[in-house]
Amino acid sequence: MSPPLENLSQKLLRVLKPYKRVLEVGGEGRLAKIFCLENPETQWTCLPTSLNGMKGSYDAVLLNNVLEKSTEPRALLSRLRESLDEGTRLFLVVDNSVHISTMERMLIGDFEIGNGVGQAINCFSPSSICRLLLDEGWLPNLVDQLAIGHENEALKEHLVATAEAVGVPLGVSKRNLFLSQLIFECTFAPKPTEEGALSLSVVVPINNDLQFNLNVVPSPGLSEVDAEFVQIRGARNAAEALEAGRKASSGEWILFCHQDVYFPRGFGNALAKLLGNVPAELAKQKLVGFAGLTLDSHGQSKPAGLVIDRLERFSHPECNGAVSFDELAVVLHRDCVFRLDPNLGWHLWGTDLCLQAQASAPPSAVSIARIPLFHNSLNVYGLSDAYRESEAYLKSKYPQRALIHSLCGKIV
Repeated sequence: MSPPLENLSQKLLRVLKPYKRVLEVGGEGRLAKIFCLENPETQWTCLPTSLNGMKGSYDAVLLNNVLEKSTEPRALLSRLRESLDEGTRLFLVVDNSVHISTMERMLIGDFEIGNGVGQAINCFSPSSICRLLLDEGWLPNLVDQLAIGHENEALKEHLVATAEAVGVPLGVSKRNLFLSQLIFECTFAPKPTEEGALSLSVVVPINNDLQFNLNVVPSPGLSEVDAEFVQIRGARNAAEALEAGRKASSGEWILFCHQDVYFPRGFGNALAKLLGNVPAELAKQKLVGFAGLTLDSHGQSKPAGLVIDRLERFSHPECNGAVSFDELAVVLHRDCVFRLDPNLGWHLWGTDLCLQAQASAPPSAVSIARIPLFHNSLNVYGLSDAYRESEAYLKSKYPQRALIHSLCGKIV
């Protein structure tokens, strides 16, 4: 027999159970009474959103549908980031404002924000809440959700088809349309660095202008360093795109990235500090990734980097001596001595760059940074036929290697 479905309160009680000092911001105490009956050793404090009376330290902080009603959601998140201890976890419940019930109201022309006392004045989608959290110093990870369907089968069918028409796969459209509330667990992002100068060109292969304009263009982490945008259209492979971007770029460094990557506040300054410490004699060999693999002392692969991928947190230490990069974003010098192989198409060229560097560059030349970014991909997890073709080619390119490591699995 399947277990009974949990409601939102039960989900929150479960995720908060390990914590003994809980601060609930903007709550009315109802959840606290239930929780403390089952966990009498827990100290649960309720405070208004002004945070008046906040003192001491906490293991966990809960914002349960608070940001939707806050007149200053950014300020609230920022103040919590500044006031709490590094080890504190932030748990956040947000309504999904692109749920099918909202879409229904929009279709009939009867939708508004702030239509009464206590009603929401802010709307958040799964993507927009991740961008907000990252900008204010938090690293989100979706730990649970509440799904609510709809009785109108025709509406569901047609909305899914409409999403598909704008390039949204079935799995992603169902998540966006049917998740009513999202529960995020957030940790502290790395502390911001001081402002720095950086000559940076952002080269982006584009086949979806909306994705580019929603993610790369408004990225505050790129405006920090006055990055130059170079848009590449019609490229047949990553090598062709980068070479076209290189010729059109004026920056000393090139950030070659997907069109669906968002670079939050602090990204540019942190990258400027990292690249500012690269010795001049190493610059043309320098490669920087943001998610990938390195090897431990036993030759076993281990993850490195910091990315919010879709709604999941990929959080691992930085490293030198990377053996594989995820291709979502890579930084290299405009006169880099390594070249992308056009035979790899759009896949595994990051791993190939690492393999090229291993043959001639010191480990410090190939690094994975711990600088947060958001991979706001519409793709579902899975390996395409094109990826498999790139995998076969990479294997044939390095016949002397019995094993090649990549984030998508070992290539043998």
